[in-house]
Amino acid sequence: MGAIRRLTAVMSAHAVPVTLSAPERKILERRARGAKTPYRDRVRALIVLGAARGHPNARIAADLGISQDKARRWRGRFAAGGLEGLKDLPRAGRPRRISELDRAAAVALACQLPAVTGVPLARWTGPELLAEITPELSGPVSLTSLRRILAGQPVKPWQYRSWIYPRDPGFEAKARVILDLYQGFYQGKRLRPGDQVLSFDAKPQIQARERRHATLPAAPTAALRVPRPALDPPRHRHPARAGAYPLGTRLPAANQSDWISHNRLKYSRNSATGCCDLA
Repeated sequence: MGAIRRLTAVMSAHAVPVTLSAPERKILERRARGAKTPYRDRVRALIVLGAARGHPNARIAADLGISQDKARRWRGRFAAGGLEGLKDLPRAGRPRRISELDRAAAVALACQLPAVTGVPLARWTGPELLAEITPELSGPVSLTSLRRILAGQPVKPWQYRSWIYPRDPGFEAKARVILDLYQGFYQGKRLRPGDQVLSFDAKPQIQARERRHATLPAAPTAALRVPRPALDPPRHRHPARAGAYPLGTRLPAANQSDWISHNRLKYSRNSATGCCDLA
């Protein structure tokens, strides 16, 4: 036991001194306290902070539950390279089996629409893309490798989110009418200055419901109380509302709600045919 203590004392006496600047200390303390900091980065930050306080490697290892070699390694890495020394060194690993030419070909095909190559899809899927690119590659490529290649690209134009995938062959002709109205044209002719185009937006989430209990007025010791609607309040034949917006104009934020309230459409409660009355 005495020999081990003397060896520990000698190793502690030769520990690399660590001095932190104010920015470095702030970054390391943030890593040590961060709830989302990876475990390895948190341990390395605590090692350096303990070394900056003058603690020997044996105490740092005991406090963190790690080996002295690990404490000594990251202490020396920081003393030699600063914050950059706390990063993992690049590893050689196995040489790439897929050539750069094949990687570029896969990315180039993913950036094109499937219709360009004659594939009847609105967007690429992994198996369809692999089946289309396999004849052009110099070697076999798995679906996992293809997805890893695409995920490693900084720009991913093939990724987009949409809930509409038009399958109607005449969708372009139908959409062109709406797009021309936004540009101020109808049937190839420009609209006259007095013509107006209104866009109606349905508001099915707004339901006209009645409360079963009246609103309680304010009192000297109580604020105004608005009771919540009952579980099954009367809905009056499920009335719906829609907002009308003129195309080509933008309403000020202060007057937008008033304009929408003035021009909304409400289905008549007593109409069973779907007629609408201007509210």
